[in-house]
Amino acid sequence: MDVGLKTVGGLSENLTRAINAFRCAVVNVGDNAWNLVAAVYWTMVGVGQDATAREYLNIGYEWICTCANDADKLLEKLESSTDAKPNDDPLANACSEKASVNKANATASREEAKAKALAAKAEQERIERQKAEAKALEDALAGKTSGQLEAEQAKAFEAY
Repeated sequence: MDVGLKTVGGLSENLTRAINAFRCAVVNVGDNAWNLVAAVYWTMVGVGQDATAREYLNIGYEWICTCANDADKLLEKLESSTDAKPNDDPLANACSEKASVNKANATASREEAKAKALAAKAEQERIERQKAEAKALEDALAGKTSGQLEAEQAKAFEAY
């Protein structure tokens, strides 16, 4: 569904919301299925079948965990084989409008923080350059008398 939303353009707002709602339903069922598994496990423990429950959990664990990795890799391959672009559609980025707004605000805050950090770094580098120039000038002038400085200035003026 993610790849489909990324590659298919020009969908109406209502259709995009419907597809995103279906995506959210599927994702949330998968994310919350552990509640059902835990209920079954604790029921089996309660009736003295905890060894059987552990056996089946160990079998299921191998399938579920690799399935998530396989799905991620398949999604990467599908995205690379199509002209899919990152999905910037706020309707398809989150499972609620509030979450979508929060995500957009967080992204804007991160970008603003990056810009401030770059500006601060540039200002710090400018200050360091000015300090280095001042130090070089101070070192060049150290120990010279006013007569020597005037002579150097006159020499520089003549060369100019």
